[in-house]
Amino acid sequence: MRTASIVGVLLGSLACVGGLVACGNDDAEGVSTSPTDPTTKGDAASESPPADAGATNDPDGGGEAGAMDLEAPALTILTPREDVAIAERRFEVTGIATDDVGVTKLSYVVGSGAPITVPVAADGSFSFTFVPAPGKNTVEVTAVDASGKQTKSTRSAWFGHRISAGNSQAAMLADGKLFTWGRNELGQLGNGTLTGTWSADETVVVPPMYQQAAADLVSIVTRQTFMIALATDGTVRTWGSNANGQLGYATPADCGAKANAPCGRTPATVPGISDAVAIAAGFEHSLVLRADGTVVAFGSNANGQLGVTGISSTSTPTPVQGLTNVIALGAGAQHSVALTGDGKVFVWGSNQYGQLGDGTSDTNVHAVPTEVPGLAAASVASANFTVLVRKPDGTVAAWGQNNNGQVGNGTTTTVLTPTTVLVSVAADGVAAVPLANIESIAADGFVSLALDRDGNGHAWGLGGLGQLGQGLTATGDRDLANRLVASPIFVPAADKPSFVLLELEVGAGGPGFARTTEQKLFGWGWSFQGSLGGGTTVLNAWAYTTPRLVYPLP
Repeated sequence: MRTASIVGVLLGSLACVGGLVACGNDDAEGVSTSPTDPTTKGDAASESPPADAGATNDPDGGGEAGAMDLEAPALTILTPREDVAIAERRFEVTGIATDDVGVTKLSYVVGSGAPITVPVAADGSFSFTFVPAPGKNTVEVTAVDASGKQTKSTRSAWFGHRISAGNSQAAMLADGKLFTWGRNELGQLGNGTLTGTWSADETVVVPPMYQQAAADLVSIVTRQTFMIALATDGTVRTWGSNANGQLGYATPADCGAKANAPCGRTPATVPGISDAVAIAAGFEHSLVLRADGTVVAFGSNANGQLGVTGISSTSTPTPVQGLTNVIALGAGAQHSVALTGDGKVFVWGSNQYGQLGDGTSDTNVHAVPTEVPGLAAASVASANFTVLVRKPDGTVAAWGQNNNGQVGNGTTTTVLTPTTVLVSVAADGVAAVPLANIESIAADGFVSLALDRDGNGHAWGLGGLGQLGQGLTATGDRDLANRLVASPIFVPAADKPSFVLLELEVGAGGPGFARTTEQKLFGWGWSFQGSLGGGTTVLNAWAYTTPRLVYPLP
């Protein structure tokens, strides 16, 4: 032991064995040890067999020679946060494992798999990554000390999107069901009708949300006026507008105001895909990541956003040329983005606002994925004509269209190469401050979002529809101003205990949503024909600048 004498240790041990005093262990918070019950487990449970009085502490696995090891290892998982959403096919775990004598082994198990040993640094830090399956993934980490005592800790995260927002509709996966709400003129709510969750006739009672059984769905994405979902068996389902084949199959043309627009009213399976692991959607095109790291695309190809040449659109899933080892996808209005396992970012399609990130802009078709030079990224997202990346150090870079400040660099000038997103610009001799400690990013329309590791949301870009969630001005008016740098999403004092965020999304039409650690859904932004949920309690055609509870309804 560090300071106690051997005599003191022996007396304490004899008293414990003889039942003269209660035996305990002051472990780190969340760690419980039970020498009499070696099967005890918890968020960080430990197993403590009797101490080995002859244990040694050499540089590789012990403390001072002859020291008694009476404490189980202290184990803390630092990242990811419990139940957080991850958009990349890479589950990265970091933590600290320490012991009074020494941690001799650290390992992890995913599901029912075999233990995998992980090295521990001299300061106790460790990190490892594994390939997650779509949906919930749980990893158990075990630290073992020189005398065989163990401490275990588990952490879960969700690979995929459980909430999503589009033009004037939104979706959520919760409690084994798919919830959809908002406009439905093109079948985008998937309920078999063209009736949305709003009525101009106040005497007509409409539900705040439609719902259907969907226990096998693990990710949902909606963009303009269609939705795409991923199932546990690797298949993909789509519904809604289908003007350019973005559903991946042919549909009747009997939807819309003139009853002549192609659409699918209910979810249907996209033919030819059975190994999908991630999905993304642009204005009128869909992207699917396959288990082998390649990508297929379908829908509009007017700017080469499908990664093929010679066709203007297709409803047939078509391989994107030249891409392998992809772990995440993003899609803008007319461009596509891919992140590879080695941190490289590729963009293809429209380059009107410099979306390729290579210092150029033009109106040519760019069907070949182009690597953004000099950039290492950990995740990607895309607004209509703006690309965002989260870097490994937790900062964010963006480029492309910036007329509303959606790049976040303090200007409204188009940006042709990756530029750091700021929280304040340089002024009066004070250096600019970058947005930092970011866990995930999201974007759509002319808005960019970021979620930090403390569960706080940040927004920048267009604010005229309330989509930045900035609350009220000093004079009590709704704050509808644009933000040229990242600004915290406002949270009313009464909601702050419930507003620790796990996932953040925004739609092109103005609604924004956040899922919290209490499994609540908050929404803000433009309320149009039910896009914010809430039924008749929510005003139509109104900008809500303060987050309000959407689910469960009070």
